[in-house]
This record gives sequence, C-alpha cells and structure tokens, in this order.
Amino acid sequence: ITKKKELLKDLFDLRKENIKSIRSHLYHMLLLSGAIAAFLMPVYASGNLSEIQKLLIPWSISSLLLAIIIGIFHLSQVLRDENRWLSDMNLAAENHDTEAYKRYKTRSDASKREKKRAGFYSYLVEILFILGCILLIAALILKQFDL
Repeated sequence: ITKKKELLKDLFDLRKENIKSIRSHLYHMLLLSGAIAAFLMPVYASGNLSEIQKLLIPWSISSLLLAIIIGIFHLSQVLRDENRWLSDMNLAAENHDTEAYKRYKTRSDASKREKKRAGFYSYLVEILFILGCILLIAALILKQFDL
C-alpha cells in the first residue's frame, strides 16, 4: 500500500510539473504572438508596402491574433480542468476517500474526448503561430526583392 501511495504521489507531482510546462509553453507563445502582432500593426498602417505585402501582413496579424484568442481560451480550459482534478485528488488523498477517487476515475474515463479536443486546440495555436510567422517571413523576403 505504501508503494502504491508513493507511486500516486509521484504521478501527482509529475502531473503538476506537466501542467506547469504546458501553461508556460502556451503563455510564451501567446506573448510572442502579441509582440509580433503589435509590431506588425503600425507597419501595416504606414501603408509603405507592396501589393503582396498588403495581402500577407494582414493575414499574418490575423493568424497571430487568432492564436492568442484560441490560446487564451485553451489555457483557461486547461487550468480550470487541472485545478478541479488537483483539488479532487487532494481531498481524496487527505480523507482517504475512495468515493472521491471513484468519481475522479469515472470523470477521467468520460473526459478522454475532451483531452483529444484540448490537444487539438494546442496544435491549432501552434499552427496559427507558425503560419503567422511564415507569412511575416514571406512579406520580409518579398520586401528585399521589391515584389
């Protein structure tokens, strides 16, 4: 039983660390997206752009801003779910409550679809961020060739 408790505690600690790294990763991507979009807005407003740049830069800004919106939504969802999980597991561990553990296990089994959807949001944020950066790079390269 003590071995099982130690394994559960290790799992609990690893999950906390994983939550922290996911939160940090999304937070950094959102900050970068905001900084790049904030830099691009005055550039686009200046109007000193070629026709292709006038097309690429708004798409880049839109992609980065969508990454921010979806990322914030996803981050709040992850934090809310993980906070609920941690508090349930903490109560179950403190009270040696097998019913709370069973409730968690049932909810955990039912939320496998939600976990897949959460992974989809993470990928979507990363894809939008990368797309925004690629469009910006294309606009900068085209500026060098005066296209």
